[in-house]
Amino acid sequence: MGPADRRTLERAAVVAALVVLFDRSEAEAEDRVRGEVLDDLLTASRRHPTTVRERGLRHGADLDDPHAVLVARVPHADRLRATAVATRIAAAEGGLAGRHDGDVVLILPGDDALALARQVHERLTDPGVVVTLGVVGPVSGVDAYAGAWAEARQCVVALLALGRAGEVADPAGLGLTRLLLGTTGPDELAAFLERTLGPVRDYDDRRGTDLVGTLEAWYAGGGGVAGAGRRLHVHPNTVTQRLDRVGQLLGEGWRDPERGLEVRLALRLVRLQAGAG
Repeated sequence: MGPADRRTLERAAVVAALVVLFDRSEAEAEDRVRGEVLDDLLTASRRHPTTVRERGLRHGADLDDPHAVLVARVPHADRLRATAVATRIAAAEGGLAGRHDGDVVLILPGDDALALARQVHERLTDPGVVVTLGVVGPVSGVDAYAGAWAEARQCVVALLALGRAGEVADPAGLGLTRLLLGTTGPDELAAFLERTLGPVRDYDDRRGTDLVGTLEAWYAGGGGVAGAGRRLHVHPNTVTQRLDRVGQLLGEGWRDPERGLEVRLALRLVRLQAGAG
């Protein structure tokens, strides 16, 4: 290659580099604006519904259509990569994405929020990276998104409290537990379970029995030993003997309405910890 050809190639390389730089800068600016629209949408004090709606439309997001709201809790070291992946997904799907209150948040069009969340979870998760994701939806209308974000975030906190980091959940999957654990950490949950159901669980672990399952069957049968026996495929007298043992472990009054509510809640939490519905 002669001197003239080398100069031509060098100039072409410079022009190509500038084009790539401009394209990258434009994409970064677009992502930044999407993130700003997301912040305004989820922050009531900064939100003007008409303005946010119009800004969303300019970026391809019609916020009056049904959307899923996803909140992903990602380790700090992986948050930048996850945010970049989220913004690419949002740009391709006509949604919004960015970081909000320390989490990666996406607002994506669609009617099946849970299926959408599982797809996004798969794309955000890398080997060795634990992504916990909560989802709510579909919702529509500018005023609905801040509340949906708060609910999705509660799902994330509840999953972490249950020791189920790396999973996906929506309010239907967690039920009332989401409200009870939405501001609770794993230490508080462990203390509640130990106080409420600990002696029964310890007895099962030591003896290989299933008093916890007996309690679940008894409550499911409305407090009748016959119904519990049918569910467990044992004689009602066996259920009575097991419940007597439960009474010895939990103390008098465990069947009282107030204590019973706590026991039933503890049983539900144990099942959720195990990933069961």
